[in-house]
Amino acid sequence: MTTDRVLVQFKSNVVRAYSDDDLGVEFQKTAVGSIGVYTITDNMTVEEKVEQLSALRSVANVEPDFKVAVTRKPNDPKYPLQWHLPKVSAPAAWDLETGTRAVKVCAIDSGSRIDHPDLVANVAGGWNLVPVVQTDGSAAPAMYSCRFIWDDHSGYVSDAMTCLSLCRGVGAMITSNSWGGVAYSDFMYQQIKAARAAGQLFINAAGNSVINMNASPKYPAAYDLDNIIAVAATSDSDGISAYSNYGNAVVHIGAPGDGIMSTFYDLTYGWMWGTSMAAPVVTGAAVLAQSLASRRGVTLTYAQIRDYILNNADTVPGLTAYVMGGRRLNISGAIAAIDKAYPATSPSVHPARSNPWWVMDLGAAANLTSVVIKGRVDCGTGCYTDLGRAQVYLGNSLWQGPSSRAYYTFCGQLPVVMRAGSRHTVDCEAPVGARYVSVYLPKNATSLTLCEVDVVVG
Repeated sequence: MTTDRVLVQFKSNVVRAYSDDDLGVEFQKTAVGSIGVYTITDNMTVEEKVEQLSALRSVANVEPDFKVAVTRKPNDPKYPLQWHLPKVSAPAAWDLETGTRAVKVCAIDSGSRIDHPDLVANVAGGWNLVPVVQTDGSAAPAMYSCRFIWDDHSGYVSDAMTCLSLCRGVGAMITSNSWGGVAYSDFMYQQIKAARAAGQLFINAAGNSVINMNASPKYPAAYDLDNIIAVAATSDSDGISAYSNYGNAVVHIGAPGDGIMSTFYDLTYGWMWGTSMAAPVVTGAAVLAQSLASRRGVTLTYAQIRDYILNNADTVPGLTAYVMGGRRLNISGAIAAIDKAYPATSPSVHPARSNPWWVMDLGAAANLTSVVIKGRVDCGTGCYTDLGRAQVYLGNSLWQGPSSRAYYTFCGQLPVVMRAGSRHTVDCEAPVGARYVSVYLPKNATSLTLCEVDVVVG
């Protein structure tokens, strides 16, 4: 896409002896660090301006501020609902993990309708990157959104770079990027490399131009950086989508991208086609992976998350010519591998008591943020109601009974009905420094039988 802007980085310790007017440019804003965004004010093309500025001894680097395109395609709203979830084994993954707000993820593209009923409880904050003015959002754990794609379905590389920096600043170590398809930008490469150094995983839509990226690489998906997962779109029959970019030496994995039901700006739902639909599916897998690991007391590196996703994908023969190894996402495969690598806390069963409780000693105090409980499936017909309304307490002295509540911090409560084998996450309002976890049931019951209790350390 055409642009009338350039990115300029001057050499350090250079005192400029000429004005912007001398160069035929006008300063707009700082992208990141010492990289400035300039519009061209004379009659030069962007290629001519890059050549002119590159010849200056004071300029370290200059390149076009490319316009990138969003990679989604609206289409027929009659497509069957959410076919993609069983295709990637999401329901089986949810049996092990449903996510936690302790894991921060940042969506970088055309923004989110944060008051949508499906999003309002999960969006922590965000930013709108307009041509000159930048607006910062609030900081809290969960999902962040950084908008740099506007009504013409395009945005500038410089703003994408700023979004990456903002997301990194709030600790979002997973980013979902449904945009791209531009020529090589060294400035963007350096920003994603900086994200890599900070431990950030960059998940990117491959693009919708039916381009073989082995022969004609498009960026940022084609950068040779190991914190990138480039995602092609696949159909309900496990073929490559008709519009998707591809390349079995460049694109890492395929994921469903045809007729994906999504939230819409008018507070409703609709169906979308595109690699920008496929990339967030992979992002969801990455978030679940880190969530499960965090509940087991582990923080995965970007490389570990990437390996769990890629190494546990399904191999689809029809995709081998299009993506590396013919991979198509299998979320439960990745989650099951993490579950095996980091086993859950051992079960604890107490005999019948009038007010039963379950206690776990962590061995040492830690900052706890949430507790995940799973009821056993083999504990009898009354088990699914036994845990209803159970209360979770955290403390530093050994729990002796209901009177111990005075010395413990209340974290939260289980739902009224908790069926056998189901899981529920209790998130504390704030991290609690505690050594002991107690699950207290304030009613008469035969026993308190738990299959698994995971404690998330903040």
